[in-house]
Amino acid sequence: MSSDLSAYRALVSKVDSFWDRALRAQPAAFCCAHGCDGCCGQRLTVFPVEAAAISSWLASRAPGRQQAPGRTGARADCCAFLLEGGCLIYPVRPIICRTHGLPVRIQDRIDCCPLNFTEALPEPEVILDLERINTLLAVVDRLHAEATGAPAGRPRIALAEIARDPLQFERSLGRTM
Repeated sequence: MSSDLSAYRALVSKVDSFWDRALRAQPAAFCCAHGCDGCCGQRLTVFPVEAAAISSWLASRAPGRQQAPGRTGARADCCAFLLEGGCLIYPVRPIICRTHGLPVRIQDRIDCCPLNFTEALPEPEVILDLERINTLLAVVDRLHAEATGAPAGRPRIALAEIARDPLQFERSLGRTM
């Protein structure tokens, strides 16, 4: 990944650290594990900075490849990078995927995976403020746009678009693989 993704990588690190702290605080409350794909049953869109991180990673894994590794005929009702219960882009999964499973505050309510926190309520320190994360992500996306000369306020991008043709997607960002 290039240096124009440094602010994004820092935000990812903070979200991952929050997850680690939440898991240490209430380990029995989380059912999330490799192979659980309950939160992947939707088609997601990501900020352009996230799309850049994903496409850059894909390019480094398979230079010149026209399609994401392992993906042919993705199901219409799930994430474009889900394959046999596993995430093809797990190391660079977007922020929304990194927050799935955590209890999140959305305005005045708390929400979490129905498989988690079945025996006890989440402690306040394990509840992630999703609005704050989304605000930070929007700022990081704007900084990325400025650093790369892209227009501000770019629309979100479907993960399926990246999976369909990572090479073409990378070119649309003004990069070559």
